Amino acid sequence: MTDRISELPDPILCHILSFLPTKFVATTSILSKRWKPVWLSVQTLDFDDKTFKGLDSLLHIMHSTIFLRDITLPIHSFRFQWNKYPSGVQQDVNQIVNFVLQRRIQNLYLRPSKYPFDAIELPLTILKCTTLKVLKLKNITVGNISQNMDIHLPILKTFHLNKVRFVCHDDNIEKLLLGCPILEDLAIKNTCPLKDLNHLPSLATLKALPNLIKARIREFDIPMTMISKAKILHLDLKIVTCHPWHHLFQTTPMFQSLTHLEINFKVIDWNVVLRWIWLLRRLKYFPKLQNLIIQDTKAPEDRNKKYWEVPPIVPECLSSQLKTCCITEGFLEHFEGEKDMEEVGDECFAELLSRSLIQQMHDDFRGQKFVMHDHVNDLATVVSGKSCYRLEYGCDTFENVRHLSYNQEFYDIFKKLKICYKFKCLRSFISIGCWRDENYLFRKVLDDLLPTLGKLRMSSSSKYKNITMLPDSIGNLVQLRYLVYEKVQHGNLVYFETSL
Repeated sequence: MTDRISELPDPILCHILSFLPTKFVATTSILSKRWKPVWLSVQTLDFDDKTFKGLDSLLHIMHSTIFLRDITLPIHSFRFQWNKYPSGVQQDVNQIVNFVLQRRIQNLYLRPSKYPFDAIELPLTILKCTTLKVLKLKNITVGNISQNMDIHLPILKTFHLNKVRFVCHDDNIEKLLLGCPILEDLAIKNTCPLKDLNHLPSLATLKALPNLIKARIREFDIPMTMISKAKILHLDLKIVTCHPWHHLFQTTPMFQSLTHLEINFKVIDWNVVLRWIWLLRRLKYFPKLQNLIIQDTKAPEDRNKKYWEVPPIVPECLSSQLKTCCITEGFLEHFEGEKDMEEVGDECFAELLSRSLIQQMHDDFRGQKFVMHDHVNDLATVVSGKSCYRLEYGCDTFENVRHLSYNQEFYDIFKKLKICYKFKCLRSFISIGCWRDENYLFRKVLDDLLPTLGKLRMSSSSKYKNITMLPDSIGNLVQLRYLVYEKVQHGNLVYFETSL
């Protein structure tokens, strides 16, 4: 049998090996003489103590790997994380970081153990690296950045801080970020808050990051002025009750480029109506907002209505720009513990994928499109029995059908959906869009059929070009919880989810 993999050129083999942890990459050296030198040319190094007996073993292999490499070879990506108690590791971290900085490092990820929280201090030489493009730090301490220190990260585009502690709170964050002139992606999560907002310079004198595209702020350690150029903004209002972050919005800058805003109200103690008043007063600062997503776990209560005030002017973004408005109530629960929500979500997704509950689409080369596995769909069809009905299948109809779906066609006439009059207990009415964006739905379906489905709780019909207005009779569907319609003709998408 011919070994075709070994016949591949070194650059291709190195690229394949770059997706593996370095420990496993090193084991390929025993395959044959052909493979023995290849692993030392891989430009991605990934060290994690989960695959080692102990931290000492990890450090030994790491030093051996680094100093066996050709000094002229670059290291494009370096990832170093450990979960065990990091006693006496600071010197090793300094040596390793200084080594990779001299090898034209582009992507650097450091994640020491979280116990103790301030055990590892970031080598400040990182802040002068002229080749870094991606820097991700977690469970680490940033020491005092002196006034005379020049922070120079000229090509850094991605900067993530997670559970990072700043020794000095005066203007270190501001100085750190302003040293990244072309920063595009910023994430600050669970980072120690500022001790005193009075230490901040005047908001009028702060500079915005000019190239910022995406920002995710969880504990609001920076003034909003600095991220006012962002196009995508995620705000987690977790600690508003104990941190005077909302004072920063008293002189809120205009977010002229912001088109996507996600706000998480889920774990703060504000009165529910007061949350919405707070949000409504801020929307005027987002004139080009097109997508608004709000996560909340509390439903409005009647006793809170006394706090509500009718706004004198509708914000510009609501009247002319907004395409998507999504309000999720209790969809994601808050996780307390070592792992972030995103990490838990990634693990759940990987578990579903490994168990073949979902599968990657055949035309997806970037790993971004997934669908329900065919076998799961077949199983769901059998288990659902008489409660679900797919219009195209032409199966027997039953009066107790709860969920109906159908494939959209260029013209969906009333006769096609007339059978729905039989389903008095229908809970879900879903149309599945096709590749074509300009479909038409016979108006009588909305005006006559839909209002008769008194127990309907969900209705979703996107990609119908002619649906630009819903009839007033929709308001009689008192059990309706989820409504999605798309007004393609005017470029506006209305998405609404709540518990009425």
